[in-house]
Amino acid sequence: MCKAILMFFLNLRLFYTSLQVSNYRVGIIKHSSDIKMSKLVILKFSEGSFEQGFPVTLQAGEEDKPMLVQEIGKLPPRREILELYETWYFLYINLGTKSRVLEKRSGQITNISTIESCQQAGKILSKNLNDWLSSQEFIEIKNKLYLYLKKTDSVRILLETDNLQLQRLPWHEWNLFADYRLAEIAIAPPRYEKVEQLIKSGDRIKVLAIFGDSNGINTEEDRKQLLKNIPNNTEIRFLVNPKLNDINQQLWDERYDILFFAGHSETVANTGKIYINSEDSLTIPQLQFALRQAIERGLKIAIFNSCDGLGLAQDLISLHIPQIIVMRERVPDLVAQEFLKYFLQEFYQNNLFYLAVRRARERLQGLEQNYPCASWLPIICQNPAFNPPKWQDLFAIESVHPSTTQHNLINNFISARPRNFLIVLFASIFSTIAVIGARQTGLLEKFELIAFDQLMQIRPEEKVDERLLIVKADEQDIHKYNFPLPDNILAQAIDRLEQYQPTVIGLDIFRDVPREPGYARLAKQFQENSRLIAVCRVPDERVPNNPGIAAPKAITAEGVGFADIILDADHVLRRHLLFLTPQQNTVCNSHNSFSILLAFNYLASKGIRPSLIEETLILDSVDFRPLPYQGRAGGYHDINGEGTQILLNYRATKDVTQIAKTVSLSQVINGSIKKQDVENRIVIIGVTGKTDGGDLIDTPYGKIPGLLVQAHAVSQILSAVLDRPKRALLRFWSLEAEILWIWGWCLVGGILVWRWRSPLFIIITITAATGILTGLCLLLLIQGIWVPLVPSALGLIITSGFVIIYQSYDSH
Repeated sequence: MCKAILMFFLNLRLFYTSLQVSNYRVGIIKHSSDIKMSKLVILKFSEGSFEQGFPVTLQAGEEDKPMLVQEIGKLPPRREILELYETWYFLYINLGTKSRVLEKRSGQITNISTIESCQQAGKILSKNLNDWLSSQEFIEIKNKLYLYLKKTDSVRILLETDNLQLQRLPWHEWNLFADYRLAEIAIAPPRYEKVEQLIKSGDRIKVLAIFGDSNGINTEEDRKQLLKNIPNNTEIRFLVNPKLNDINQQLWDERYDILFFAGHSETVANTGKIYINSEDSLTIPQLQFALRQAIERGLKIAIFNSCDGLGLAQDLISLHIPQIIVMRERVPDLVAQEFLKYFLQEFYQNNLFYLAVRRARERLQGLEQNYPCASWLPIICQNPAFNPPKWQDLFAIESVHPSTTQHNLINNFISARPRNFLIVLFASIFSTIAVIGARQTGLLEKFELIAFDQLMQIRPEEKVDERLLIVKADEQDIHKYNFPLPDNILAQAIDRLEQYQPTVIGLDIFRDVPREPGYARLAKQFQENSRLIAVCRVPDERVPNNPGIAAPKAITAEGVGFADIILDADHVLRRHLLFLTPQQNTVCNSHNSFSILLAFNYLASKGIRPSLIEETLILDSVDFRPLPYQGRAGGYHDINGEGTQILLNYRATKDVTQIAKTVSLSQVINGSIKKQDVENRIVIIGVTGKTDGGDLIDTPYGKIPGLLVQAHAVSQILSAVLDRPKRALLRFWSLEAEILWIWGWCLVGGILVWRWRSPLFIIITITAATGILTGLCLLLLIQGIWVPLVPSALGLIITSGFVIIYQSYDSH
């Protein structure tokens, strides 16, 4: 954060100077930490074995932010996984293909297996690996990933283990990667640290390319690929068949961004060895001092386009190099050449490092007819303390003027104080006008909604709502009873629940047509059970192929609520639709939402009846003030306020999918529930299994089933009335109050720069002010008030920048 603020100030100064000085070039410092992928997932493997199993901890979150998800699970004992790998490996190494390992040293027996047998062994290993990753002990981790990640997310998955047997498995065969096309896996060490790398001078990316013993292979093709389409300002130093001292001297005397090796290599007793010429080999420990020096001076990537590289990676990881690419097994010469070609094509185009590796790796599948499992071979080994760079992030900077150093420039434009406070006042007013103008045109809406989601996610944990019981038809129930669920199954479940006297039962399953067998029995319940609420869907002409869904024919109009929701432009559900006026003679004529009917019935049992004052719902003196029909509302630029809507205050339970006690449909039918779990509660029945077409709704917490969204909506109404003031409805300030709030923080930013002379104090105080702003916004949100965070933080930084520019100009 400190670096980001400092670089913002520097860029403002560079912009001002560019208006005053000509005939010089301006560069911008970029670190690898500036480039962020959407999500980071870490799978931490504790001590274990294939005979005893492996404890696994999942952590997931956004890059450079605190982890938002943690789950503990286990991969059960599965000795056959290791045996299947060993079988595949034996067949693979005995194919007789020309690879980048010296056969005379390996003692390999060749040409005793076939491509078909190796391919079949690979398929069996892949299937058993996926079965292992779908085991009951691990399923919660897998489910958490599917709930948290979006298909459009770029995802880095780090496999944190030093177990070489685990590292050798083809993890990218996990079917999760077929669902998430922008995800890639890497191996990471359990112990690591971030080495402070010096900011380089100059404007060239420097590559040290070592070409070792090429007996029997064609490393000249690697050289051609390195030079083909090479971007400007890139310098490659080639060392062909060097001696150990040649490599050592280069790493000591020159600064390099990338280290590349092509030739023969192997791993013996977990130690990697490369053959640098026809007579000599070396291990990483033989270069450890030179490599440490190179890493401290900016070495960011090491690529070993050679065989059996995991041993090399283990030794390089211990030196804390940021990123490494190796081949996990013996690699055929042609496969190594093609991977390098594809990877450089992607990386030179400034694609994300992980995405470039994945695309290059997957393109190797075209060679697998002759080289089985070629796409299994490349693997990233990652130091988790670093973020992977794009190609452009490897470039250095040029100073603004040859006689001005970066250090002096920063100190010059930060250290001076303005002559009076009027400049601070003017800058704060100007910044406020600029920010409010951007906000009113909708430029900040996307970012304000993202910030709102983040604040929602970090609220303190709440207890589950004990007034609700959720009956879910999960995947097992669907396979057991079929889909759509037959009417007799629903009728049995309702009969079972009725025995325990619930306050109201909500059936969040459409029944516009009979689903035999059992329709007559279910219809009778719709006719006679006054505690049963059903759902329908209102037609929407704006949505193609949405004619609506009718209510059950046997139920009265008072027992039906609509299940419609209104999503934001980013397809996230942040609002709660209470009432709606449908067109006449439509298939769904209900004015009341499903959730409001359930809440009304429960509150009626407590003697609380709804009233309406000037179109505002009142429940026991709590007013559900609706959002405006259109125009500005909180962080919304131009809201669609159709019907009666309020902001949806999700219940911040430890797991948002566990808002209330939950039982399966099978448990209800089998009588495996207790009376105290049902009596005097709201029971909501619905489907969570994916077989129903994926009724998953995007929320600030990720995708959750529609059934649970209804539970959150009901819980919000009950909590606002019965748990006040502990849990209030979400509101926002008037426009005038929000303008004053934003101006106040703009003023804070200007005063901090005006007050302090030291660059360090300015960075510390602005960082602290941003943290305090975020904390206050969180506290107010917990109290039910959504206040502007992004506009205030933006105004604070812009005002600081204006005052800094004035200080620098005034000091000259």
